[in-house]
Amino acid sequence: MTEEFLNPFPNVSDILPQAILPPPPEEEILAYFRIHPQTFEVLWNRTFLILGEAPLFPRPLSVAGQVVRDPRYRCDCRVRQGDTIRYFCYTLSGTGAISDASGSYRVTAGQGFLVETGNPLTSYWYPEDSREPWRFIAFAFHGLQSHVMVRALLQQYGPVYDLPIETRIIQRLLGFEVPNYSPGQMHVAQLQLHDAAELVTDLLMTLMASKKSVDEANSMSDPVQRAISIITTNETAELRVNDLANQIGISREHLSRLFQVRLGKSLRTFILEQKINRACLLLRETDMPIKMIADQLGYTAYTNFAHAFQQIMLVTPRQYRINGALPHHMTVHHLRSSE
Repeated sequence: MTEEFLNPFPNVSDILPQAILPPPPEEEILAYFRIHPQTFEVLWNRTFLILGEAPLFPRPLSVAGQVVRDPRYRCDCRVRQGDTIRYFCYTLSGTGAISDASGSYRVTAGQGFLVETGNPLTSYWYPEDSREPWRFIAFAFHGLQSHVMVRALLQQYGPVYDLPIETRIIQRLLGFEVPNYSPGQMHVAQLQLHDAAELVTDLLMTLMASKKSVDEANSMSDPVQRAISIITTNETAELRVNDLANQIGISREHLSRLFQVRLGKSLRTFILEQKINRACLLLRETDMPIKMIADQLGYTAYTNFAHAFQQIMLVTPRQYRINGALPHHMTVHHLRSSE
Protein backbone atom coordinates (compact mmCIF):
# COMPACT_ATOMS: atom_id res chain seq x y z
CA MET A 1 0.00 0.00 0.00
CA THR A 2 1.16 3.51 -0.70
CA GLU A 3 1.62 6.06 2.05
CA GLU A 4 -1.06 8.20 0.40
CA PHE A 5 -3.57 5.38 0.67
CA LEU A 6 -2.74 4.66 4.31
CA ASN A 7 -2.73 8.34 5.26
CA PRO A 8 -5.42 10.04 3.14
CA PHE A 9 -6.12 12.81 5.66
CA PRO A 10 -2.69 13.95 6.84
CA ASN A 11 -4.00 17.30 8.09
CA VAL A 12 -6.90 15.93 10.15
CA SER A 13 -6.59 16.64 13.87
CA ASP A 14 -6.20 13.50 15.96
CA ILE A 15 -7.32 15.00 19.27
CA LEU A 16 -10.45 16.41 20.89
CA PRO A 17 -10.47 19.70 22.81
CA GLN A 18 -10.06 19.28 26.55
CA ALA A 19 -10.99 21.38 29.53
CA ILE A 20 -8.23 23.90 30.15
CA LEU A 21 -7.14 24.96 33.63
CA PRO A 22 -4.08 26.93 34.72
CA PRO A 23 -1.22 24.40 34.98
CA PRO A 24 0.42 23.74 38.35
CA PRO A 25 3.68 25.55 39.11
CA GLU A 26 6.69 24.20 37.24
CA GLU A 27 8.27 22.99 40.48
CA GLU A 28 5.20 20.88 41.22
CA ILE A 29 5.28 19.35 37.74
CA LEU A 30 8.99 18.50 38.03
CA ALA A 31 8.44 17.00 41.48
CA TYR A 32 5.56 14.90 40.16
CA PHE A 33 7.58 13.37 37.35
CA ARG A 34 10.52 12.77 39.71
CA ILE A 35 8.48 11.02 42.41
CA HIS A 36 5.73 9.29 40.44
CA PRO A 37 7.90 6.56 38.82
CA GLN A 38 9.03 5.51 42.31
CA THR A 39 5.48 4.81 43.52
CA PHE A 40 4.56 1.79 41.39
CA GLU A 41 6.08 -1.33 39.87
CA VAL A 42 5.65 -2.51 36.29
CA LEU A 43 5.08 -6.28 36.34
CA TRP A 44 5.10 -6.59 32.57
CA ASN A 45 4.76 -4.34 29.57
CA ARG A 46 3.92 -4.89 25.89
CA THR A 47 4.26 -2.16 23.27
CA PHE A 48 2.28 -2.34 20.04
CA LEU A 49 3.80 -1.82 16.62
CA ILE A 50 1.05 -1.07 14.09
CA LEU A 51 1.77 -2.16 10.52
CA GLY A 52 0.06 0.66 8.67
CA GLU A 53 -1.07 4.09 9.74
CA ALA A 54 -4.30 6.05 9.40
CA PRO A 55 -4.83 9.23 11.39
CA LEU A 56 -8.45 8.59 12.37
CA PHE A 57 -8.23 4.90 13.27
CA PRO A 58 -8.25 3.65 16.88
CA ARG A 59 -4.87 2.14 17.69
CA PRO A 60 -3.36 0.59 20.82
CA LEU A 61 -0.10 1.94 22.20
CA SER A 62 0.76 -0.40 25.07
CA VAL A 63 -0.66 -2.71 27.72
CA ALA A 64 1.01 -3.34 31.07
CA GLY A 65 0.50 -5.04 34.38
CA GLN A 66 1.22 -2.80 37.36
CA VAL A 67 1.14 -3.02 41.13
CA VAL A 68 0.95 -0.14 43.61
CA ARG A 69 1.83 -0.29 47.32
CA ASP A 70 2.88 3.31 47.91
CA PRO A 71 0.20 5.72 49.20
CA ARG A 72 2.01 8.53 47.36
CA TYR A 73 0.87 7.03 44.04
CA ARG A 74 -1.34 9.46 42.19
CA CYS A 75 -1.77 10.08 38.44
CA ASP A 76 -2.73 13.73 38.34
CA CYS A 77 -3.84 14.76 34.86
CA ARG A 78 -3.37 18.44 35.72
CA VAL A 79 0.31 17.94 34.97
CA ARG A 80 -0.44 16.19 31.67
CA GLN A 81 -2.59 18.79 29.94
CA GLY A 82 -2.23 18.38 26.20
CA ASP A 83 -1.62 14.62 26.48
CA THR A 84 -3.71 12.76 23.88
CA ILE A 85 -3.49 9.21 25.29
CA ARG A 86 -6.56 7.40 26.59
CA TYR A 87 -6.24 4.74 29.32
CA PHE A 88 -8.40 1.86 30.42
CA CYS A 89 -7.27 0.55 33.81
CA TYR A 90 -8.73 -2.74 35.05
CA THR A 91 -8.37 -3.83 38.67
CA LEU A 92 -7.23 -7.41 39.23
CA SER A 93 -6.97 -7.16 43.02
CA GLY A 94 -6.89 -4.52 45.70
CA THR A 95 -8.52 -1.11 45.48
CA GLY A 96 -7.85 2.04 43.53
CA ALA A 97 -9.74 5.31 43.13
CA ILE A 98 -10.57 7.79 40.37
CA SER A 99 -12.17 11.19 40.25
CA ASP A 100 -13.35 13.38 37.40
CA ALA A 101 -15.96 16.05 36.82
CA SER A 102 -18.74 13.53 37.62
CA GLY A 103 -17.43 12.60 41.08
CA SER A 104 -15.06 10.26 42.95
CA TYR A 105 -15.18 6.47 42.79
CA ARG A 106 -13.43 3.47 44.31
CA VAL A 107 -12.59 0.60 41.97
CA THR A 108 -12.12 -2.96 43.16
CA ALA A 109 -11.45 -6.30 41.46
CA GLY A 110 -13.60 -6.71 38.37
CA GLN A 111 -13.94 -2.99 37.78
CA GLY A 112 -12.18 -0.78 35.25
CA PHE A 113 -12.16 2.90 34.46
CA LEU A 114 -11.55 5.16 31.47
CA VAL A 115 -9.19 8.12 31.58
CA GLU A 116 -8.62 11.06 29.25
CA THR A 117 -5.06 11.78 30.35
CA GLY A 118 -5.16 15.35 29.08
CA ASN A 119 -8.23 16.22 31.14
CA PRO A 120 -7.04 18.32 34.11
CA LEU A 121 -10.20 17.45 36.07
CA THR A 122 -9.21 13.77 36.23
CA SER A 123 -6.90 11.89 38.58
CA TYR A 124 -6.56 8.36 39.88
CA TRP A 125 -4.70 7.12 42.93
CA TYR A 126 -4.02 4.47 45.56
CA PRO A 127 -6.23 5.14 48.62
CA GLU A 128 -4.30 5.66 51.83
CA ASP A 129 -6.57 3.28 53.75
CA SER A 130 -6.00 0.37 51.35
CA ARG A 131 -4.96 -2.83 53.06
CA GLU A 132 -3.51 -4.71 50.10
CA PRO A 133 -1.56 -3.78 46.96
CA TRP A 134 -3.52 -2.54 43.97
CA ARG A 135 -2.82 -4.71 40.92
CA PHE A 136 -4.25 -3.58 37.59
CA ILE A 137 -3.87 -3.66 33.82
CA ALA A 138 -3.21 -0.33 32.10
CA PHE A 139 -4.17 -0.28 28.41
CA ALA A 140 -3.14 2.84 26.50
CA PHE A 141 -4.64 3.73 23.13
CA HIS A 142 -5.00 6.61 20.73
CA GLY A 143 -6.83 7.75 17.57
CA LEU A 144 -9.55 10.32 16.97
CA GLN A 145 -12.36 7.79 16.63
CA SER A 146 -11.49 6.22 19.98
CA HIS A 147 -11.22 9.68 21.54
CA VAL A 148 -14.75 10.50 20.40
CA MET A 149 -16.05 7.20 21.72
CA VAL A 150 -14.32 7.61 25.09
CA ARG A 151 -15.71 11.12 25.46
CA ALA A 152 -19.22 9.81 24.68
CA LEU A 153 -18.90 6.94 27.17
CA LEU A 154 -17.67 9.26 29.91
CA GLN A 155 -20.48 11.72 29.32
CA GLN A 156 -23.16 9.03 29.16
CA TYR A 157 -22.02 6.56 31.83
CA GLY A 158 -19.12 8.04 33.78
CA PRO A 159 -15.65 6.51 34.15
CA VAL A 160 -16.27 3.19 35.99
CA TYR A 161 -17.36 -0.11 34.39
CA ASP A 162 -18.03 -3.58 35.81
CA LEU A 163 -16.49 -6.42 33.77
CA PRO A 164 -15.94 -9.98 34.98
CA ILE A 165 -12.37 -11.13 34.48
CA GLU A 166 -13.71 -13.81 32.10
CA THR A 167 -14.87 -11.08 29.68
CA ARG A 168 -13.27 -11.61 26.29
CA ILE A 169 -11.54 -8.24 26.05
CA ILE A 170 -9.99 -8.65 29.52
CA GLN A 171 -8.67 -12.06 28.54
CA ARG A 172 -7.33 -10.61 25.29
CA LEU A 173 -5.43 -7.93 27.18
CA LEU A 174 -4.09 -10.46 29.70
CA GLY A 175 -2.95 -12.54 26.74
CA PHE A 176 -0.29 -9.94 26.01
CA GLU A 177 1.38 -10.58 29.39
CA VAL A 178 5.15 -10.99 29.13
CA PRO A 179 6.51 -14.03 31.00
CA ASN A 180 9.79 -13.58 32.84
CA TYR A 181 9.66 -9.84 32.33
CA SER A 182 12.74 -7.79 33.17
CA PRO A 183 12.48 -4.01 33.58
CA GLY A 184 14.00 -2.10 30.69
CA GLN A 185 13.39 -4.86 28.14
CA MET A 186 11.34 -3.95 25.07
CA HIS A 187 8.58 -6.43 24.21
CA VAL A 188 6.71 -5.64 21.00
CA ALA A 189 3.47 -7.06 19.59
CA GLN A 190 3.04 -6.42 15.86
CA LEU A 191 -0.53 -5.85 14.70
CA GLN A 192 -2.01 -5.15 11.31
CA LEU A 193 -3.95 -1.90 11.16
CA HIS A 194 -7.37 -3.59 11.11
CA ASP A 195 -6.44 -5.87 14.04
CA ALA A 196 -5.19 -2.88 16.02
CA ALA A 197 -8.36 -0.90 15.40
CA GLU A 198 -10.50 -3.93 16.25
CA LEU A 199 -8.75 -4.42 19.61
CA VAL A 200 -9.56 -0.89 20.77
CA THR A 201 -13.06 -1.02 19.29
CA ASP A 202 -13.72 -4.34 21.06
CA LEU A 203 -12.88 -2.71 24.39
CA LEU A 204 -15.09 0.33 23.84
CA MET A 205 -18.06 -1.68 22.56
CA THR A 206 -17.72 -4.08 25.51
CA LEU A 207 -17.82 -1.15 27.92
CA MET A 208 -20.95 0.15 26.26
CA ALA A 209 -22.58 -3.30 26.34
CA SER A 210 -21.82 -3.56 30.05
CA LYS A 211 -24.18 -0.63 30.60
CA LYS A 212 -27.09 -2.22 28.76
CA SER A 213 -28.92 -3.02 31.99
CA VAL A 214 -28.48 0.61 33.07
CA ASP A 215 -30.00 1.82 29.80
CA GLU A 216 -32.91 -0.61 30.13
CA ALA A 217 -33.60 0.48 33.69
CA ASN A 218 -33.43 4.13 32.68
CA SER A 219 -35.80 3.58 29.78
CA MET A 220 -38.43 2.22 32.16
CA SER A 221 -38.32 5.39 34.26
CA ASP A 222 -37.69 7.93 31.48
CA PRO A 223 -41.01 9.62 30.60
CA VAL A 224 -39.88 10.45 27.05
CA GLN A 225 -38.77 6.89 26.27
CA ARG A 226 -41.96 5.48 27.78
CA ALA A 227 -44.03 7.89 25.70
CA ILE A 228 -42.15 6.99 22.51
CA SER A 229 -42.69 3.29 23.20
CA ILE A 230 -46.45 3.81 23.64
CA ILE A 231 -46.73 6.02 20.55
CA THR A 232 -44.75 3.76 18.22
CA THR A 233 -46.67 0.63 19.24
CA ASN A 234 -50.09 2.29 19.07
CA GLU A 235 -50.75 1.99 15.34
CA THR A 236 -54.51 2.15 15.14
CA ALA A 237 -56.20 4.02 17.99
CA GLU A 238 -56.54 7.77 18.35
CA LEU A 239 -53.86 8.88 20.81
CA ARG A 240 -54.35 12.13 22.69
CA VAL A 241 -51.62 14.01 24.51
CA ASN A 242 -53.68 14.17 27.70
CA ASP A 243 -54.29 10.42 27.70
CA LEU A 244 -50.60 9.74 27.07
CA ALA A 245 -49.51 12.00 29.94
CA ASN A 246 -52.04 10.39 32.28
CA GLN A 247 -50.81 6.92 31.31
CA ILE A 248 -47.22 7.89 32.15
CA GLY A 249 -48.22 9.72 35.31
CA ILE A 250 -47.01 13.27 34.66
CA SER A 251 -48.71 16.45 33.51
CA ARG A 252 -49.31 17.19 29.84
CA GLU A 253 -47.27 20.39 30.12
CA HIS A 254 -44.24 18.66 31.67
CA LEU A 255 -44.26 15.85 29.11
CA SER A 256 -44.54 18.34 26.25
CA ARG A 257 -41.59 20.35 27.62
CA LEU A 258 -39.48 17.20 27.91
CA PHE A 259 -40.21 16.28 24.28
CA GLN A 260 -39.31 19.77 23.08
CA VAL A 261 -36.00 19.71 24.96
CA ARG A 262 -35.00 16.12 24.12
CA LEU A 263 -36.24 15.79 20.53
CA GLY A 264 -36.49 19.39 19.38
CA LYS A 265 -40.16 18.99 18.46
CA SER A 266 -43.48 19.07 20.24
CA LEU A 267 -45.20 15.93 21.49
CA ARG A 268 -48.16 16.62 19.19
CA THR A 269 -45.81 16.88 16.22
CA PHE A 270 -44.10 13.59 17.11
CA ILE A 271 -47.43 11.77 17.33
CA LEU A 272 -48.46 13.18 13.96
CA GLU A 273 -45.13 12.18 12.45
CA GLN A 274 -45.61 8.58 13.53
CA LYS A 275 -49.12 8.52 12.07
CA ILE A 276 -47.86 9.78 8.72
CA ASN A 277 -45.03 7.24 8.76
CA ARG A 278 -47.60 4.52 9.32
CA ALA A 279 -49.83 5.91 6.57
CA CYS A 280 -46.92 5.91 4.10
CA LEU A 281 -46.17 2.29 4.93
CA LEU A 282 -49.78 1.22 4.40
CA LEU A 283 -50.04 3.20 1.15
CA ARG A 284 -46.86 1.62 -0.23
CA GLU A 285 -47.26 -1.96 0.90
CA THR A 286 -51.01 -2.66 0.94
CA ASP A 287 -54.04 -2.17 -1.28
CA MET A 288 -56.13 -0.96 1.64
CA PRO A 289 -58.53 1.85 0.58
CA ILE A 290 -57.23 5.25 1.63
CA LYS A 291 -60.38 6.04 3.64
CA MET A 292 -59.86 2.79 5.56
CA ILE A 293 -56.26 3.78 6.30
CA ALA A 294 -57.50 7.12 7.63
CA ASP A 295 -60.03 5.37 9.83
CA GLN A 296 -57.41 2.90 11.12
CA LEU A 297 -55.15 5.78 12.11
CA GLY A 298 -57.90 7.38 14.18
CA TYR A 299 -59.15 10.03 11.73
CA THR A 300 -62.93 10.28 11.90
CA ALA A 301 -63.01 12.48 8.79
CA TYR A 302 -61.06 11.61 5.65
CA THR A 303 -60.56 15.29 4.85
CA ASN A 304 -58.65 15.80 8.09
CA PHE A 305 -56.33 12.90 7.22
CA ALA A 306 -55.79 14.14 3.66
CA HIS A 307 -55.00 17.65 4.90
CA ALA A 308 -52.49 16.44 7.52
CA PHE A 309 -50.83 14.10 5.01
CA GLN A 310 -50.49 16.74 2.32
CA GLN A 311 -49.28 19.36 4.78
CA ILE A 312 -46.35 17.10 5.68
CA MET A 313 -45.63 15.09 2.53
CA LEU A 314 -46.48 17.90 0.07
CA VAL A 315 -48.60 15.48 -2.00
CA THR A 316 -51.98 13.85 -1.47
CA PRO A 317 -52.24 10.27 -0.18
CA ARG A 318 -53.43 9.17 -3.63
CA GLN A 319 -50.45 10.80 -5.37
CA TYR A 320 -48.09 9.20 -2.89
CA ARG A 321 -49.56 5.75 -3.56
CA ILE A 322 -49.26 6.22 -7.34
CA ASN A 323 -45.75 7.65 -7.35
CA GLY A 324 -44.30 5.41 -4.66
CA ALA A 325 -41.48 6.52 -2.39
CA LEU A 326 -40.66 10.19 -2.60
CA PRO A 327 -37.23 11.73 -3.10
CA HIS A 328 -35.24 12.04 0.13
CA HIS A 329 -35.93 15.77 0.37
CA MET A 330 -39.68 15.11 0.59
CA THR A 331 -39.90 13.04 3.76
CA VAL A 332 -41.33 13.36 7.22
CA HIS A 333 -38.08 15.02 8.23
CA HIS A 334 -39.69 18.13 6.70
CA LEU A 335 -42.49 17.83 9.25
CA ARG A 336 -43.99 21.19 10.09
CA SER A 337 -45.44 21.90 13.47
CA SER A 338 -49.18 22.50 13.20
CA GLU A 339 -49.24 24.12 16.64
